[in-house]
Amino acid sequence: YEVYLYDAPAADTEEPNGTLVEAGVYVIDTVGEGAIETVFDTDWWLVQAGELDRGTLLFDAPGGIGIVAYLHPLAGAAVGPFVDGSRIDVAAGDALRVVSEQGFAARGANGYYYFSPTETVVPLDD
Repeated sequence: YEVYLYDAPAADTEEPNGTLVEAGVYVIDTVGEGAIETVFDTDWWLVQAGELDRGTLLFDAPGGIGIVAYLHPLAGAAVGPFVDGSRIDVAAGDALRVVSEQGFAARGANGYYYFSPTETVVPLDD
C-alpha cells in the first residue's frame, strides 16, 4: 500500500459542496471553477439565472484524471457524462455534478475544471 499526505490547503474554494444540499452556485453566462482534490470527490453546483435564465456553457477539464460532468435538469433524468470540451445547455434550477469517473483525485492543475460561457453568435441581417 501507498499513502499520500497533502499538506497544502485545498484550491477549491467552493468546498464543501459534496452534496446537493451543500451545492455551490453557478450563475449562467459567468465563469465557474472547481477541483476534484480528494479520492471519490463529488462537486455539486446549482445553476442560477443572472442576466439570462438559460444558456450554454463550455466544460473544460484539462487534467488527466477523467473528470466529467452530469446535468441534472430541474425536470427529467440526469444527462451525461460530459467530457472535457463539451457544451452543456443549462437552465436556472438545474444542477451540475462533477466527478472523476475512476474515483481519482489530483492537486494542482490536473484536478481543476471550469465552466465558461460559450460565445453567442448573432447572425448579421442581410
